[in-house]
Amino acid sequence: MSTPWRAAATEFERVLARHGVSGADAVDCMDVAWAAFGEFVQVPIEGLVPVEDDGDGFIVEWGCWDWNEGRPAISLGRQLVVVDRGHDGAEGDPEYWKVELQVGFAADQPWSDLAGVAFRGTGFDFVGIGPLRVAALAGARVWVESFPELREMWQARPVSSGLRFGRAD
Repeated sequence: MSTPWRAAATEFERVLARHGVSGADAVDCMDVAWAAFGEFVQVPIEGLVPVEDDGDGFIVEWGCWDWNEGRPAISLGRQLVVVDRGHDGAEGDPEYWKVELQVGFAADQPWSDLAGVAFRGTGFDFVGIGPLRVAALAGARVWVESFPELREMWQARPVSSGLRFGRAD
């Protein structure tokens, strides 16, 4: 079953609930968040440009951002590209949207100075839904675990979490 693109965040919430998370603000384990994310990025989304045109991709990012009080955080994001249609139904420019689960961690940990690491990520992966996406997710996880500080943060208990859905362009 597919989900309309405007309902993507609601679908991610549903997937989190199936994994035992009572809401996007209640993530207390990155392994559970990752399992839910892995399921969510396999959900077909309606209204996107074709995957061969990079219409649906995922990314893992980490760093310290102003909007989370500078605490270290991990972001699991899915980028959706939709075509804007004018009042006359004519195709317009593509719009980039992002559904993002951001998980924050305490700032008083040995690994919490991600300012030295700055803002990093795996880069977007636009492989299609199915086995290739499963493999791409596995590769992203291996890459994330190659950073000792990030691996330690992944094992720590989050202090905050939240789901964002908005324009990414």
